[in-house]
Amino acid sequence: MVTKLRTHPKRRSKYNSRITVLDGITFHSANEAKRYAYLKVLEKAGEISNLKLQPKFAITAHGKPIGKRGRNYYADFSYINNKGQTIYEDFKGHDNEVSSLKRDMVEGLYLIKIHVIKQIHAPIPVLKGS
Repeated sequence: MVTKLRTHPKRRSKYNSRITVLDGITFHSANEAKRYAYLKVLEKAGEISNLKLQPKFAITAHGKPIGKRGRNYYADFSYINNKGQTIYEDFKGHDNEVSSLKRDMVEGLYLIKIHVIKQIHAPIPVLKGS
């Protein structure tokens, strides 16, 4: 069950979005939290399953971490759609070259598709050829 959406009026991210807490989880924007709430409703209705937050992908070169600490990419959500496909989503109010480059690198390294979602009620993606 989704509980009350709480924004922090003084806490903003670098793109001027409001840091938001929902179900005790902190999101980078109110819209990302609303997308989570929407996905939770779909999960409860059986449209999707296995909803996860912040799936982590290591960015590597030749199997080794890049830099001393390594670099990671975190998608916003992953879940399984009603066709049994694992879907990765990144909710973006504003996309930039760095996040686009990281997403492209992860898609190439892991042979996956990360769907950029810009609307809270965007339809659930289906992978082509499956």
